Amino acid sequence: MMNNKFGILIATKNTYSMVEEWRGMHDYSGIPILNIDLQSERELRLIGQKICKKYKIEFIDCNSTTMQDNLDQALQYFYDKHGIEWILYMHHDAYPMLDDTLSKLNDILLNSEKIKNTGVVGFNIYHDQFDLKQFNPGERQLMTTARAPLELGNGYYNGRIESRVDYKKFEFKPFVVESVMWSTALINYHQFNKYINIDDNFNFFHSWDDIAFQFLSQNIYNIVIPYLSFGHDQSLKIKHKIPVSSPNSSIRLVKKLYGRFDHLSVWKTKWKFEYSLSKCLFGGDSFVNKGGRVNKVIVILSKLMHYDFSSNLNTVARRSYAKQHKNSKSLLDDFYNHDPKNGPLKYFDI
Repeated sequence: MMNNKFGILIATKNTYSMVEEWRGMHDYSGIPILNIDLQSERELRLIGQKICKKYKIEFIDCNSTTMQDNLDQALQYFYDKHGIEWILYMHHDAYPMLDDTLSKLNDILLNSEKIKNTGVVGFNIYHDQFDLKQFNPGERQLMTTARAPLELGNGYYNGRIESRVDYKKFEFKPFVVESVMWSTALINYHQFNKYINIDDNFNFFHSWDDIAFQFLSQNIYNIVIPYLSFGHDQSLKIKHKIPVSSPNSSIRLVKKLYGRFDHLSVWKTKWKFEYSLSKCLFGGDSFVNKGGRVNKVIVILSKLMHYDFSSNLNTVARRSYAKQHKNSKSLLDDFYNHDPKNGPLKYFDI
């Protein structure tokens, strides 16, 4: 790719067979790729070095195993070595949906000045089989585009019946969001250094949400570019003996793969509300609704009856935010007061 404006970051701990599979799912020719090793076991680290050398992936050891520090390290690496101001972070089970997705992204970064004023940039994510089965390369359609703990709905912008989002009200142009679907996410060197305070308390989970909320708290919009699509197929992890849903395996295994598992309490302490999508009417986070069991039953009923029973119900996140942020004024409040059934909060001209 000529005049490349971004580099790709992957971060790996022991799972180098997935790196090899990830590299084979798309043609990344001309785009510098950096793998940061997150203190893999010695033998697996050596295997990782060989795989990265084979596929011309640059390999460095992490300064820290925490996600935000990885981003800081990668941003500085690309800026110093390649003169690149943007990095595209990707999960090992994420990939562009079309051959020209990355060249289109590069064109935007080449030609847009306004995009430099954004926080986190996200995309239209075909998240797991529910979305992936609907893919049609000739059709414009929105799938999973945001994480939205402050708004009414199921905590996401997606096409599921329990979501509050009405994509029919969305124009197919960049729009602002609380936080992006971070299996693939773009961030700028200068914006990160200017606005983000690295928080090592977030080892992996909610680390990108925290970055997005840091931007919002300083009145910087996070955006989604809906006409650039990426897949996120967690089922690819199965043959590599990795939990399909990272946070939902045993605590012992999650800690082994991702380090700390106290992200919910860290979030509550820092942002003064609980990141919980449990519906208050169904028992919130009490024993009655432990693990969101009532929520799940209602979702099943919604699917069977093709009727939305719950998107207008307050979550624990919204209730706890309202109690602690009664008189605050920021973009966080704008999203709390926004109903996504009416379309996005704002479009963003890039």
